[in-house]
Amino acid sequence: MEELVNNYEFAKILDEFEQKEVHFLSTKVDEAFVIMNDPNYKWKDDEQKLAAKARYDAMEHRYKFLREFHTKGMKLVKQHEGMIDRLSGLYQMWYNQISNNGRQEAELMSEQAKILGEIFEQIYFILEPLKLNFKPPIK
Repeated sequence: MEELVNNYEFAKILDEFEQKEVHFLSTKVDEAFVIMNDPNYKWKDDEQKLAAKARYDAMEHRYKFLREFHTKGMKLVKQHEGMIDRLSGLYQMWYNQISNNGRQEAELMSEQAKILGEIFEQIYFILEPLKLNFKPPIK
């Protein structure tokens, strides 16, 4: 089995990515913006100014992409962490309220069957936004 990376480790790497890439590029974009908008800047000719504008636009586009990548990555970490927390809670509910010390008995009492139904309803609602074409549990 491949080594698993937990949410904390990935969030830490994303924070480092933000500092090394996103923040660094943000500083460069800001510096270039000042130069591009300085009416006293001495351009060699219009061609140099157009080339600088093209580099600035590309740098700004890359900055926006990297910032969005970081933001969506952090949202994914939080979403994954929430799903793991909920699934862990559901497992504990099964283990403590339904199973017999981790062994699922063949016969369920009505209260245990109700709790098990609630567990599968919660699992369905966790997975529903992923649009996996699952049918909801029937009550």
